[in-house]
Amino acid sequence: MNIKNIFFYVIFFLIFNCSFLFAQDYDYAKQELQMDNIVYYSSIKTVQCYQAKSEISFPAIELGKGDKIVLAFDDLEAGVKSLQYTFIHCDFNWNPSGLASLDYLYGNPEDDITNWQASSNTMPVYTHFNLSFPTNNLQITKSGNYIIKVYQNNDPEQLILTRRFLVFENKVGINVNVHGATNNQDRSYKQEVDFEIGIGEFPLNEPYNNVLVSIMQNQRFDNAITNLKPMYAKSSSLTYDYDEGNVFNGLGEFRELDIKNLQLTSLRVSNIRRDDDKYYHVFMNNEESNAFKKYSFNRDINGQFVIKNALGMADTDGDYAYVHFSLPAENQYAGDVYITGAFSAFKCLPQYKMIYDAEKKMYLLRTPFKQGYYNYHLRVKKAEVEDETAIEGNRFETENSYTILVYYRGIGFFYDKLIGISTVYSNSFSR
Repeated sequence: MNIKNIFFYVIFFLIFNCSFLFAQDYDYAKQELQMDNIVYYSSIKTVQCYQAKSEISFPAIELGKGDKIVLAFDDLEAGVKSLQYTFIHCDFNWNPSGLASLDYLYGNPEDDITNWQASSNTMPVYTHFNLSFPTNNLQITKSGNYIIKVYQNNDPEQLILTRRFLVFENKVGINVNVHGATNNQDRSYKQEVDFEIGIGEFPLNEPYNNVLVSIMQNQRFDNAITNLKPMYAKSSSLTYDYDEGNVFNGLGEFRELDIKNLQLTSLRVSNIRRDDDKYYHVFMNNEESNAFKKYSFNRDINGQFVIKNALGMADTDGDYAYVHFSLPAENQYAGDVYITGAFSAFKCLPQYKMIYDAEKKMYLLRTPFKQGYYNYHLRVKKAEVEDETAIEGNRFETENSYTILVYYRGIGFFYDKLIGISTVYSNSFSR
């Protein structure tokens, strides 16, 4: 073997192993299939699922209108995997609906993901996958809740990821009013979501039993309200105007991480450097508890994130950087502290858990993010109980988005049709 070939193999070995190091912080690979936003393969990063019009949009499309949803993600193992996908129809509660694929799909029951690109001049090297669906080969014929399931090597059990999305029919009108909570004890902290469903010409038989609604805050599934029945039912409308049961924590505006340009520090970034292995390290200003601060408006994107490289193509030229977070605390919180946002599917994931350093009296975290702009909150979790307000506080003035989903299962239907959707903003005057 000549010197040139030896040099090539050494470089390949180093690149592969550097990518591998980035990929090993968490692994869902041995878990069973879940009807949720899950990454099962540890090298898969930066998963996005959105309506094609905007990276921060809710992944919902109207049936039969030609709209598209985009699924994008990176594989830090680099190289090319043989990836396939299919759709699973779910009921209102995100359980498989029991419909056969022929009942809700037209065309092939599964298809290949063929749109991929290798990254360029990045550390680590990765492969970027991108899918826009539905396609001509795989079309959806019924409304409702859906899971896109991605797997490899034509083996449905070799799971890569799952993501939730919705297909709706525009059958009813929805009028929404978001305001401070009616109850005195919650008025300064929480937001109440009242709404009315205009039936129009779509017959809603036995609405107390057959109409199901879901209220989502900032596109989050984890704290959605799903157990409401109409307060009043008229021939032309259903009214949901409660003082309790339709109330959310206002929380605080989201914090921001801006690493679109790794050559310059941004508002909350104190320092950026590269180590000897050419990896970027981004050092954030110390976090502060907002629990007892007065409300302050910040023009955020309600917990979402956008992938962007100010100096190149974000999808394939965007570097991954180790971001260093710190939260001073004289004493530990009553639980573990996590960074959460759309990038973590609003879950408390191990790779975003801050570790308390008793000597420094500070929570610390180092974790990779791809170049872009991110919103996040700090959340405390003890066992299965999560406290969103311990660090972020709770204020009724906070600007949040609210999405109302209306489902119907009437006589002759064997699935939950999604017949209406509407998104509004609290305190929309500040947008």
